[in-house]
Amino acid sequence: MISSRTHQVLAYLEDHESNLFQFLEQLVNTDSYSWDKADNDIVGEIIISRLAQKKIPTQIFTQEQFGNQILATLNGNAKQRPILLMGHRDTVFPAGTTKKRPFVNDPKTNRCYGPGVADMKGGIALMVFVLEALHEAGITDVPVQALFTADEEIGSPTSKAIIKEIVSNAEAVFNMEAGRADGSVVIERKGSGHLHLKIAGKSAHAGLAFEHGISANTELAHKMISIQKLIDMAAGNTVNVGFIQGGDNGNVVSEHAEARIQFSFADLESADTLVEGLKSIAEQSFVAGTTSTLTGGVSFLPMTESVGNTHLYETVKSCGEALQTPVQGTATRGAADAGLPSSMGIPTICGMGPVGGNYHTPEEYIETHTLLERGKLLAASILAVTKNNS
Repeated sequence: MISSRTHQVLAYLEDHESNLFQFLEQLVNTDSYSWDKADNDIVGEIIISRLAQKKIPTQIFTQEQFGNQILATLNGNAKQRPILLMGHRDTVFPAGTTKKRPFVNDPKTNRCYGPGVADMKGGIALMVFVLEALHEAGITDVPVQALFTADEEIGSPTSKAIIKEIVSNAEAVFNMEAGRADGSVVIERKGSGHLHLKIAGKSAHAGLAFEHGISANTELAHKMISIQKLIDMAAGNTVNVGFIQGGDNGNVVSEHAEARIQFSFADLESADTLVEGLKSIAEQSFVAGTTSTLTGGVSFLPMTESVGNTHLYETVKSCGEALQTPVQGTATRGAADAGLPSSMGIPTICGMGPVGGNYHTPEEYIETHTLLERGKLLAASILAVTKNNS
């Protein structure tokens, strides 16, 4: 049964659907590469400006290297603990991508395309619009916070501490990553980590003095082969050397090389095993005279099954049935910020954003009709959680 005030919130979302798509287009067509602070902060200002029109206050956590983190608060003086919405506005696509591949709402496929449209500007748009809808419907007794981070795609190095502080006071957390391609929300996730490997060798003329050089590139090649042996697909543990760089020129023995490594794991014991294995490989020299340093570690904790998570999922599932848009829960191999509040015992559910797929590729998409559907599901779930806990 949908309450009358829930209907008011849903009606606002329905009446402003076209505006929602316009806002999503604006977000998608603004680059926000994780390593580009200026672009990320432009997206942040778009969000702040939009919320300011409804007099929804925001707090900025200023960062030096990465984009600022932004916290919006609706009904901060309400008596209950707040519901927290989380989402990251950074994407994996470098500056200039949106000019090459701008937002497209394709009526032939009933899909929207564009850099980060699923991961996760669709979810960001819903966070803003659901706050607006609650405000415009006159909901004053339901406290909701929305945290817009800017570095999730690189392991949340600056936002992790902020998330931990804010979620400690939350009643429940909805992480607005995209819904899975089959429409499921996410109730379990793997954990992951990020490492940076640097190798030092010795440069030399590759023809005249080859034997005097110590190749950092060759050392990196040996290490990459050894790293592959740590992968255990059956156990759910993977390692990816996703970025490599080395040397300065083809006729110079490479003096330096580096790699950025991502690893995923099913549990913390597996994480320890992977990290120890990677440290061992870093410490070993395959090419005499090279030295290596390895920095980084676990970035995202796994999101595992719990009583609180299950109860929150059942609430969302009931709301989906009432809205005639049934949802199921699923486990996914990808990691996300949702693992942190879940590990702290805060009821958490992920994948509440619009249904999408092909993340991190030029074919990334969301199913057009699910943008409004998921907005309504989120709004109804927020009100159901606060009703159940009042």
